[in-house]
Amino acid sequence: MASRYSKIQSTLWTSDKFNAAKEFSKIVYLYLLSCPHGNSAGFFKLPEGYATTDLKCSQQRYENAIADLKSVGLIEYDGDIVKLLENHQKPSGFGVDHWNWKGGITPQNARIRHSAEYRTWRKSVFKRDNFTCQKCYRVGGKMQAHHIKSFSLHPALRFELSNGITYCVKCHKKFHKENGVN
Repeated sequence: MASRYSKIQSTLWTSDKFNAAKEFSKIVYLYLLSCPHGNSAGFFKLPEGYATTDLKCSQQRYENAIADLKSVGLIEYDGDIVKLLENHQKPSGFGVDHWNWKGGITPQNARIRHSAEYRTWRKSVFKRDNFTCQKCYRVGGKMQAHHIKSFSLHPALRFELSNGITYCVKCHKKFHKENGVN
């Protein structure tokens, strides 16, 4: 389940544009950054009446705040679509803040997993196993080549045919759910 709340970057409080806005306009901007109708791209449809209902304010007060936010250059708004020009939403769960951070190894793993040698190993595993899941014996469909001895813990065995086994996506997910990543 996605979080109900959005994090706001601390740079917001020193933004010249944000500080030039009127007080209620700042509240509306914080709402636009974190409302459940928005998204992390900062470009979304905001149906009429949603904001006034959520903020418990009059349509006129809301429209004045939107006009103020447009005039200071924080948003574009055409009455239907909101575009945040300065997106102060804080990306959550990236880099060292992500629950599964492993010290920045993704570029190395991605390079290996997208190499010609890896693709050859993968195809060889599928061919040897006759494109059949070795757990449920499903033939064809979306298959994945699984490393019997962990990819990360046994780098010398990464491209050994004997260290591979073909699983369908469902069985591969089940394997890792029951046994962890390694």
